[in-house]
Parts: sequence; C-alpha cells; structure tokens
Amino acid sequence: MSGDQRRSRVGVGTGDSQAESNLRYRRLRSPVASEQSLQIPPLAQTISSWNDRIQPSSEIEVGGLELSSLQRLGRSELLDRAMGYSARYRDVDLADRDAQSIVMSGHQPLLFHPGVWFKNFALSSVGLAVGATPVNLVVDNDVCGSAAIKCPAFKDGRASTGLIDIDAAAAAMPYETRPIVDVELFASFADRASKSLKDCLAALGKDAEPLVSSLWPHVLSAKESLGDSASLGAVLAAGRHRLEQEIGLQTLEVPVSTVAQTEAFCHFAAAIMKEQSRFNASYNARLIEYRQLHRIRSSAHPVPELEQNDGWLESPFWVWRNAQPQRQRLFLKESGGTITLTDRAGWELVTKSVSLANTLSEMAGQQIAIRPRALITTLYSRLVLSDLFLHGIGGAKYDQLTDLIAIDFFDVALPVFSTLTATMHLPFGHPLVSPHDRSELRNQIRQRRFHPERFIDSSDAEDLILRKRTAIENSTMNRFRRHQEIEEANQSMQPFVADQIEALQQKLFNAVDQIRNSRVLNSREYSFCLFPESLIDDLKQMASPI
Repeated sequence: MSGDQRRSRVGVGTGDSQAESNLRYRRLRSPVASEQSLQIPPLAQTISSWNDRIQPSSEIEVGGLELSSLQRLGRSELLDRAMGYSARYRDVDLADRDAQSIVMSGHQPLLFHPGVWFKNFALSSVGLAVGATPVNLVVDNDVCGSAAIKCPAFKDGRASTGLIDIDAAAAAMPYETRPIVDVELFASFADRASKSLKDCLAALGKDAEPLVSSLWPHVLSAKESLGDSASLGAVLAAGRHRLEQEIGLQTLEVPVSTVAQTEAFCHFAAAIMKEQSRFNASYNARLIEYRQLHRIRSSAHPVPELEQNDGWLESPFWVWRNAQPQRQRLFLKESGGTITLTDRAGWELVTKSVSLANTLSEMAGQQIAIRPRALITTLYSRLVLSDLFLHGIGGAKYDQLTDLIAIDFFDVALPVFSTLTATMHLPFGHPLVSPHDRSELRNQIRQRRFHPERFIDSSDAEDLILRKRTAIENSTMNRFRRHQEIEEANQSMQPFVADQIEALQQKLFNAVDQIRNSRVLNSREYSFCLFPESLIDDLKQMASPI
C-alpha cells in the first residue's frame, strides 16, 4: 500500500491545544470499516512537530521538589524499572535512545482487540522516528473480572458469540494479585481458541491460522521466566511483549504497580494528599462540567466524584492489603500536622504530614498497596514521566479532565496527547449490514407504494401516470378529490411494481438476520490473537508515518 493510500484511510482531527481553560465537546468515534485508523493528530504530524512540543514549566514545586527535578528522578526510575522488568522475559536493547525523552502509552494486561494493539505499534514507530524511549504501562491495578475472550460462532445461518476461558474463574481482584488458577486450562488456551475460530471460519467457507498459535509459546515461555508467583496479567502481557519483539517492535514495558512504588511517584502522591481538599474541589467541579457538556446523567461516568464527609476526604487512589486484595477507596484526614489514612475497612495509618512521601514509599514493605486511579495514572505519566502520551478513544475523552485539573491544581499545562485506534474485522468476508440498511429498504418499499411511476416503464401505465400528474398539477381541484385521485392512481399502478416490492420485502426479512450476523461477525472487539498473522503487517502499515 502506498503512503497516499494509507493516509486516505486515516481519520484526521484538529490540532487545537488540549490544555484549555474550558472543556470542548470532542466527538471521537472509531472507524466503521475494517483496516482504517483514527489518528488525532496524524502520526506524521506528531513526529514532524516533535521538536516544537511545549514542556511544562520547571519552576513549580510538586511534593517539595521542583518539577524539573521530579521529572529527572521519575524518568530515571521509570527507565530503570522498565529495563529491569522487560529484561526478565525478553532481550532489551534501546541504548541509542534519549533517556530523558519518553513516549508512553498504556492498557490493562488483556488480550485486547487490534485497535488497542495499534497503539503499541504506533508507540514503537514514534519512538524510533524521534529517538525517544517508548514505554508501555501495564495497567495492572485495574480489576480482573472474567479471564476469557469472546469468539464468534456460525451455525445454521446464525452468528453468535461464546466465551473461551483463558483460566478458571476466580474472585475479582487487581490484575497484579490475580494468580493463574488452573495451569492445565491456561496451557490449553491456544488450542481451544484456534479450534473455535477455525470452526467459525470453516462454516463460512474460510480458512486462516490465528495469531494465538504464535503468541502462546511466548506466553508459556514468559510464565517460566517470571516464575510461578507471576500474576495472570503479568504473564499475558509479557508473552505479548515477547511476540512484539519477534515482529520488530521496540518498546519497554513496566506495570503501574512497579511505578507506584518509586520515590518520584510517592512525592507526587503526597503533593496531592497534602492538599486533598483543594484537589477535590477542582476534580469535582471539572467533572460536573464535563458531564454537563457531554450530557451524561450517570454519577459514575466517566468517574465518580470524590466524597467528603465527617472530615474525611476521599483521595483519587486505591488501597488494599496484600492479604485481602480487594480494592478500597483511600480516605484521609489531616489534623495538627498529622495525616490519617484509612480504607474504611479496618486498616488505618497515622503519619506526620512532612513524612508522608516516605511513609507511602515504606508501605510496600508493610504489604499495603497504594495505587493511582485512571486520571491520576495519566496525570503522573504526562506531568512527570513523558513528553507524549498515546491514548485510545476512552482515555482521550476523560483526559480532558486531566488537562484542566493540572491547570487548576499544579498551575501547569500538560503536553498534548495523541488519540489512536484502529478497526479490524476478522476475515469472514461478511458484508457490513446495519440498521441504516434496513431503514433504506423500508424507504425503497415506501417509494414504490407512493411514487410507483418512478419505477415503471411509462409506456406500461401511461394513462395512470398522466392521471396522477394531472391531479398533482390541478390547483383548482378540491383537496379531498385531489388526494383521492392520486391515491387511486397509485393503487392502480401497484401491479406494475409488485414484483419489486416483494423482492424488497424479502430483503427486508433477511436483513434482520443479516444485521445480527454482521454485528457479530464484523465486530472490532475480538482479541488480536484470533486474527491471522497478516494483522501484523496491516498494523505496521497504519503505524508508519511515511
């Protein structure tokens, strides 16, 4: 595919600054058709404007450190942890990159769909083009619910979806603490997933070898490298990262759980907690503004407001004890130079305000986990760790809040972020059929009932067509009589379009099944591991800025 062809398949957005004092409604939609990407701004523009990017002011203080000092510390720690972590299961060689120039992205350690995987391809491409170090955050502080992927099936003309278990069921808990429960079930995943996908392909007269056959040996090898205590999420992410190295992507990875224990992050978290009341005021005000702009009624979207009651302030952090790995909201109260932290579920800790950063740093040794919520993860990543963050659509929407909170609380404009996703369909060859197509068929039937003269040979019904035209053009005729003349002419012409209407009605009847089948077979949400290996070349082409 040529560069011009590739660019024609890229959705281009505006280049407006994302660090404005007021929210703007941003309509972000993933592409409908397969093999299309959304890039805001286009990757070529991101790369060409790299040297013109705006850096946050280094004069402000964050947690008792100048921002420039915190950035140097945070980036040094990030790269040290990412190099060490990635080297546990794959070769690492990014010595030629600028250690203080970092591009980041992140996602949960899932077997996600190709639109999410596209960010990893773009991360490698941008990092290579600008000489920056690309780091992917494994968001392992989110809760792991179902350890399964969806897979389509096709039988007796009907498409449906089923689940393929990666591992046996377990209690909901953060990815970083969720173990592999059934080793044999886990080891057999590739065979089961491959068979299910191939059965569906065969039912539709197609054949392809899914990527899971290439991925899973890397996953099992990563499991051995990381050890028996490695979490399910860590093993899945490491296996995918090994595959990415094999196909030529050059990135580092590090879990949020590791970053959250660094000195720089503890200084950052302490800076928020010491002024929690002021932070919450900004957070909640901007959140309400966002909901009003987007007409969101739910109090849980995009995130809940931070609570305040009986002197306790809810912080934007999670807390849990390793012995009971269920996430709890972290609350705090400040009084007389001391800060009390609690999960309101039996755990409480009192520390001096001036020692808060050190206390947070020491908690890992006490088997207590303090982890950032989504907005705080990207706030820290963009303020301290990186020059550019690559978001998907969801992150791009909520990070408008992050931009404004940074201005309100830290008095600093964050570097702009990029928004990236792609749509890829499994190779079933099923046509895209939507409710719009059904509406169009209904409209075509209606046109033939009320305007049949447009669809028949005028010589077949010349008198009837003339009769209708005369009634329409006769402005002196009684309205009721005029309507009656037109209706009678239409009814008389129906035999001439009866076959057309019958064919359209059959198409309409079939459209119900076609829409359902299209919705299943052309979904963009299936895991990348179900796609054929040609997916890799497609994503590489999309991520190429040339």
